[in-house]
Amino acid sequence: MKHRQNHGRVLLTEGNFETLQALQVNTVETMKLQIDEELLSKIRERSVKDKEVQEILGKKASGTTRDGKIALGLCEEKDGVLIYDGLIWIPDNNELRLRILRDHHDTQAAEHLGRARTLELVSRTFYWPQ
Repeated sequence: MKHRQNHGRVLLTEGNFETLQALQVNTVETMKLQIDEELLSKIRERSVKDKEVQEILGKKASGTTRDGKIALGLCEEKDGVLIYDGLIWIPDNNELRLRILRDHHDTQAAEHLGRARTLELVSRTFYWPQ
């Protein structure tokens, strides 16, 4: 996945800025609208058991700013979920990752999607290494 630092940036006229501030919502709350609570619960549950997620959260909590594998400045914890560059970090769990892929691949509204379109849809909300 590429760095999404400029993801979602929009230039606004001064009059529109106040309107935008009124519409801002917590990242996890926005995700809850798009993801069912059961899936978020499983992500939280698996994150607690995931060595890499816990290592990242531990480094963030201790004030560490550098890591050789990941940009710690792009990581934050919200509601028990690790957020990386605005995306939900999915722990190393094949069952969970397959569920997400299936959910996005076989959406009823979009019918059967190909590999590239499925990857695009998944990468709008979720992140996992490799």
